[in-house]
Amino acid sequence: MNDIEYLQRIAMTDRYFVRYEGLPQKSIAKLCNTPKNLKPFNAYSDDTQLSIRTYRAIQHSVEAGSVNTDKALLNFKRELKYWICGLPTHLGKATAVSCLKNLLGYKSSGYDSAGNGALMRVGTIARFFTKNDLYDSDAANKIRILTIENTVSTHRNYEACVTSLWHVILCISFKKSHFYHTRSTILTELSKLLNLLEQFILSSEDLLKAYKVKNQGEKTISDIVGFKETCDALSKGLTLNEFSKLNAKFYRNDQISGYCIDTGVFATLKFLQTCVESSEVKDLNFLKSCFELTALGGDTDTVAVVYAHLFFNAYPLYICLCDGALQTMRKNVDFYNELNSDFLNNLGLLFNTFHCLKTIPKNVWLILKMSAIRIKDIIGVLE
Repeated sequence: MNDIEYLQRIAMTDRYFVRYEGLPQKSIAKLCNTPKNLKPFNAYSDDTQLSIRTYRAIQHSVEAGSVNTDKALLNFKRELKYWICGLPTHLGKATAVSCLKNLLGYKSSGYDSAGNGALMRVGTIARFFTKNDLYDSDAANKIRILTIENTVSTHRNYEACVTSLWHVILCISFKKSHFYHTRSTILTELSKLLNLLEQFILSSEDLLKAYKVKNQGEKTISDIVGFKETCDALSKGLTLNEFSKLNAKFYRNDQISGYCIDTGVFATLKFLQTCVESSEVKDLNFLKSCFELTALGGDTDTVAVVYAHLFFNAYPLYICLCDGALQTMRKNVDFYNELNSDFLNNLGLLFNTFHCLKTIPKNVWLILKMSAIRIKDIIGVLE
């Protein structure tokens, strides 16, 4: 799988599950009660658009075979300016405020939020490094800096930074050695990776301080990534439904919320369960796994995309069920241009959202009300 094919699979995952975003379990069950009934949307959301732009910002920052982190950050901020001009929909308050401030020339554009806006895109950082063999002596440092700076460009928040780093570490580590045959070997590996994450955060103190990011709560790094709960669920073989009932703090208002902590924990748990299944099941069902996540309700497209980043970094040779739908998308370098026709895509996404929800009028009014509140909040912040 080359980089374009990888990004295509992220886009198709987004297209399959964006139609259920923001809906509770019961509403999703009415629209689709089995993976066999899944049909891709005619548009994709900010999950795909920002994943593409993150990858491209890094790609255009390579100098003499090595990534220039300063240039990568400038490139990404430039990408955000172009992106917001495409009038994107489905974006969160933090991303919207940050993009507008960046467009207006604010020196520090990041907004203090632990939303999903950064987590949904940083998986492409892992993909870039693992695929392009740029593991020079300073690679780990570059990955750490790229991940934090990409995150704080929109989400200037400690929990968002920790969650993004954990996600990238998992993507890279499981790509390097992704066939773990038992739960015990996975748990042992996770303990090592948690130590690595703590070292990354410790090494990033000056960088976080420069962006005025600090841990304002009493949560430890282990608490933020839900390490204990994830390991317990994996060792006991809990299903996602069982996990959600036992850990309400990650499952707020009976759905996977738009907070990176909740999304990261559920996507990570399902991915680790997939790693166990890889030694037991010859034909993994990617869409079925995504459906199990999205059936829980909430930010469905993002939790599916976060899972997809983990999955396709670990299993690059896997042929997923959505490959048939990929035939309608061009498999060449023009794919960038196709995905970045943001304005027409966003209009299509807005239209399809209301078309999908026409059988549930109260949800349409809820979306209109939330949009009006969000616009009011954004204007208040900018003032």
